[in-house]
Amino acid sequence: MTNLTPMLKQYYALKDKHPDSILFFRLGDFYEMFGKDSIKASKILNITLTARNKGTENETPMCGIPYHAAEGYIAKLTKAGEKVAICEQITEPNGEGIVERDVIRIITPGTTLDTNILANNQNNFLVSVINKDDKWGIAFVDLTTGEFKLTQLNTFDDIFNELNRILPSEIIITPDLNENLEIKTMLEQIANLNLFHPAMFKEAEESLKNHFQVKSLQSFGVEKETLGIQAAGNLINYLQDTQKTQLEHINKLSLYNINDYMILDESTIRNLELLFTYQFFEEKGSLLSIIDKTQTGMGGRLIRNWLLHPLIKLGKIQQRHDAVEEFYNSLDLRDNLKKELKNISDIERLIGRLGCKRANARDLLNLKNSLQVIPDIKKMLKDVGCHPEALEGSSQSPQKNNLLKSLNKELNEHQSLVKLIDQAIDDDPPLLITDGGMIADGYNKELDELRKISTSG
Repeated sequence: MTNLTPMLKQYYALKDKHPDSILFFRLGDFYEMFGKDSIKASKILNITLTARNKGTENETPMCGIPYHAAEGYIAKLTKAGEKVAICEQITEPNGEGIVERDVIRIITPGTTLDTNILANNQNNFLVSVINKDDKWGIAFVDLTTGEFKLTQLNTFDDIFNELNRILPSEIIITPDLNENLEIKTMLEQIANLNLFHPAMFKEAEESLKNHFQVKSLQSFGVEKETLGIQAAGNLINYLQDTQKTQLEHINKLSLYNINDYMILDESTIRNLELLFTYQFFEEKGSLLSIIDKTQTGMGGRLIRNWLLHPLIKLGKIQQRHDAVEEFYNSLDLRDNLKKELKNISDIERLIGRLGCKRANARDLLNLKNSLQVIPDIKKMLKDVGCHPEALEGSSQSPQKNNLLKSLNKELNEHQSLVKLIDQAIDDDPPLLITDGGMIADGYNKELDELRKISTSG
């Protein structure tokens, strides 16, 4: 094409920087797509494909969607395995040329925060896989909750089995793995693949230390996991590259040790119908669907994780059994706690949206309302607990097996945060923070004065 308009020149310059993403280019009240992006997107989204400069040598295919309805369309594209680059106007019009635009974030299957496509009882894991000298490094992160773990494994079979347990939404792989057709094909059976150039060990380690603002990774207990660190560094770099924000809610990195759990390979998970029925591949009728009576999304994800990672250490098994026995023996405690848990929102994912700078005022109110339930839960757990005898042949004391009491101590009421949100956020705020009106009257004198001027001036 020749004689491109300044707007199309701007579009294609940004598209060149994000060749593997569908570019949502903001024009007024619409996100527009041009060229190959528009052809691909129109088929997936089932929207009309039109053309700009139709009938001329500069005819350009195009399609568009209303920006206020973008979430639904983005969800369809990420479900189809596509990456979506959101391009917004970053300067105000000044009458001289077109406004500046830039990509503010990239949404991928493993980085979506859309509650319409996220399963409440299942993590949305993004995984990085590294291979070197017949050793494997793997790291996985859930952007929606902040969970972040790494490990090293000896064989690809181990990697494949763990991926079938984790069931990620997206796997980022290095160029060498992308060229291995056999491995690439097996990984594609599990999740969407995206190519990412690996960081060297030093760069990966520095990326992690910079993110966590630490001088060493020793405090996380992962300093010896060289390939795992490379995989984790790749994840942090990938998230920072796509989300373009600080990701403060990802504040911990843990070592994932497969020797702490019973080995479950793909065929075992399938044949035992742990997650899906064997014949129709449906959740209904699976073991998880029978035992999952949790009241929150957090509980649903936890019991799913427990089911896929059976404990093998006697002490931890008995601790868990003792806690279950406490609830089994106390019907009132069980029923009362169930009622309170129904009033708690998915705090993990609320914090995830806050950490990604994607939260709104209603999220803050949901967080406040959830935290207000915690004092009542602490009262219920104050005088209960398992009372196990010392484990035979174990060095653990009976107190360490009192799981419920330890959980009670870990629950923080966050009274100052509850008070701040209660004072600062209006009881009926708009859905979008750009609409204004989220700050409560009386919280800020200057804001109150400006509001008075705007309405009564």
